[in-house]
Amino acid sequence: MNKLERIDKIYRKLQIEKSLKIKDILGELNISLATLRRDLTIMENNGVIYKSYGFIRLIDKDMKYEPTYIYRLSINKDLKIRVAKKAIEILKDRDSIFLDVGSSILNIAELLPISIELTVITSWIPNVIKISGQKKHQCFLIGGEVRKAELSVGAIDIKRELSLYNITKAFIGASGISLEKGISDYFDIEIKTKQEVIRKAEEKILIGDSTKFNKIGPLNICRLEEFDKIIVDDNLDKEIISKLEKKGIEVILA
Repeated sequence: MNKLERIDKIYRKLQIEKSLKIKDILGELNISLATLRRDLTIMENNGVIYKSYGFIRLIDKDMKYEPTYIYRLSINKDLKIRVAKKAIEILKDRDSIFLDVGSSILNIAELLPISIELTVITSWIPNVIKISGQKKHQCFLIGGEVRKAELSVGAIDIKRELSLYNITKAFIGASGISLEKGISDYFDIEIKTKQEVIRKAEEKILIGDSTKFNKIGPLNICRLEEFDKIIVDDNLDKEIISKLEKKGIEVILA
């Protein structure tokens, strides 16, 4: 088991139990204390856990901190890839798509099919890097200030910036998804882009794995009713699926 697999296993268990004893983790993973300390330091430095008297606890309930995207790529990776593959299935030749900031969205960028031609608009540099090697697709990066920690770009006048493009499908990510509060995230500069894209796009598609549900970030983006579709893994609770469908949202399970 490599480092990312160990961290993912610890994180999954924390999502269920919220706190874990260090000695129990050592026994389950069968690794040295030094190795575990290195893994936990990565998680702690990224705002995922805090350590306390032989325990680790999940920083999750209030969602005050966002782990870096590099770390988020390793969490629930299998679910995110499943969701991305399902998103690819709804693409059509000559679609003009918007790819948002987010680890789930990055998998879409990486898996874009070369059998069709696409125009891709994005505000995230990692998406551009993934797409740059795919000569089939034309890619546009929204201009503006770069948020260095996330490599996202925030336009000074996002409405004017997006007026240059027609968007047939917008794939939007979020840190938190709530039936009551809608979708939420952390940074105002990214939220403004999401909101304007949602207003402009012909079809709005929310991308997220099931662990994002029943979580609320510090800043609201929009109501769930703004979306035409939600693509999520099939671990999502059936009651939540039913409530989403009653809101008129098509739920696509991966």
